[in-house]
Amino acid sequence: MQDIANDVINTVKSATVLNDAACDELLDRIQQRGKPFDLVHTQHKRNAYFRQHCGMVEARSVFLGNRYDQLIDGVIGSARQIIKRDTFQYVPVLKLLALLLSDESILSETMQDHRPNNRVMRDFCDGTLYQNIALFAEDKSALQLCLYFDEGKVVNPLV
Repeated sequence: MQDIANDVINTVKSATVLNDAACDELLDRIQQRGKPFDLVHTQHKRNAYFRQHCGMVEARSVFLGNRYDQLIDGVIGSARQIIKRDTFQYVPVLKLLALLLSDESILSETMQDHRPNNRVMRDFCDGTLYQNIALFAEDKSALQLCLYFDEGKVVNPLV
């Protein structure tokens, strides 16, 4: 980083654009920005930053219950049962929607007309399934939510 700062200072001095005091101020500014991620280099700092500056909506861990798993103990070579907690992560959908729609660019995209203007399929709204859903046929401003579930486990059915 120091080499880059020196190159910038030497280039600016040789161009006689700034005096020595201005060059020193420029060097200080470059060095301050030399490590731009120091403020967010841990998970805690990232969460604090996004809470403070972006209104982050945090997921909550919700306890579902306990289950028993089998674990093979490498020391004694036998299987034993252990208790595992089952949880899921809940994101408050209404709070998240409020945050997203408070951004003018996102709000304007949601207010766009979703009716096809030609015979080209661009998204779900251009299909007949969408057009046959009564809610979307009657209320053109109805908000569409795409929900997903991201856990899938591949298991051996013979075990």
